[in-house]
Amino acid sequence: MRYWDSSALGSLYLHETTAVALRAMLTADPAIATSALTRVEIVSAVCRARRSGRVTAAQVGELREEVAQAAATWLVASDIHATVGMAETLLTRHALSAADALQLAAALDIAAGAPRPLAFVCLDDRLRAAATAEGLTVLPAHLPANL
Repeated sequence: MRYWDSSALGSLYLHETTAVALRAMLTADPAIATSALTRVEIVSAVCRARRSGRVTAAQVGELREEVAQAAATWLVASDIHATVGMAETLLTRHALSAADALQLAAALDIAAGAPRPLAFVCLDDRLRAAATAEGLTVLPAHLPANL
């Protein structure tokens, strides 16, 4: 099982350039752990793609349904109070947005209860650096220069 940040999962649904490598990782290990926030962040990305003309209105509906079905299978960090408290602490150590701090806090919460080390799948450079500093293995190991 790997923790998937919304930047990585969103890339899959929007078929971005990184999607091929991410799909291979997901095929190798299909169990997804993530934050309850992830679903909302993916829908936000889909709606931004609609406003920019990258997807149609019909595709927005299809993608929302696809995300909702997938989300029903995800392991989601459930202790929101602990996640919020950890996110506040992470904000004092790293230059993160509130949403990114919540993502990282959820990953750390899930990692604490995992039977083996939990990899953190993420495409955001700042969040990747913070996750590495917090002791998580970050995937993919290298990002394309055009991200």
